[in-house]
Amino acid sequence: MSAKAGYQIRLWNDFLARAQLVLHDTSALRRAQLVTWKNLLEQGSARLAATREEVVRRRSTSTPDFNILKITHRSGYEVTTHSAFLAHLLDSFASHGQGNLFLRSFLTMLAKEARTTIPEIESPWLVRREVSMNVDDDANYGAIDLLLSAPASSFEIGVEVKIYAGDQRGQLLRYQRFLERRHRKTGQWLIAYLTLDGHRPTAHSYDLGDATEEEVQRARQSILLLTFRKQIRHALEEALPNAGSPRVRDVVSQYLETIRRH
Repeated sequence: MSAKAGYQIRLWNDFLARAQLVLHDTSALRRAQLVTWKNLLEQGSARLAATREEVVRRRSTSTPDFNILKITHRSGYEVTTHSAFLAHLLDSFASHGQGNLFLRSFLTMLAKEARTTIPEIESPWLVRREVSMNVDDDANYGAIDLLLSAPASSFEIGVEVKIYAGDQRGQLLRYQRFLERRHRKTGQWLIAYLTLDGHRPTAHSYDLGDATEEEVQRARQSILLLTFRKQIRHALEEALPNAGSPRVRDVVSQYLETIRRH
């Protein structure tokens, strides 16, 4: 073997030895990194499991998503959910058994919002749903969602509930005509337009062929705007702590949760 060939072999052997050292060092580094990642994953998994257990524990006591209206998809129904439930709460003789509790809170809120005096707040009122508004001249003024009548009909409150339905032609003007004729001497009446967000009625609500501009303006100014999320929620929250029945408190709380989220 020539000196040159021997020298080349030594260089090649030296290269291989250095390469093996590099490979060994790299494998050791990778092994250390893998161990580090494994430890991090194990710690993260343990924390995730603990967090999951805590969430399950809290949900088992607070049950934030257990709401009958949400489960049965009834939260968006205007007539059979919102109008029906509100009318039931306002009825002093209904099955909630709380007498005038919710009615008193509702009327107090209305008087404040309308800046007026509502008589006989402490007395039971007649609460009716889908009331046909006909008068002596046989004129048909449609049906309003809720009509609350004080004892001896000394004061009446019409409530038009709107969740997703649109306004009917001239409906608010028709309701105003009915109540104006019914209380021609005293003027003791009020119409509330109850929505989720407090939007104003459309011009369609006042559109009647024989309406004068003065009558339309009077109707626009007299309509009281209410929202479920603000005024109704506040009235129910004011009354709820005084409810004597745990079942009533639970059901009303579920309803309050529904209108907060809706």
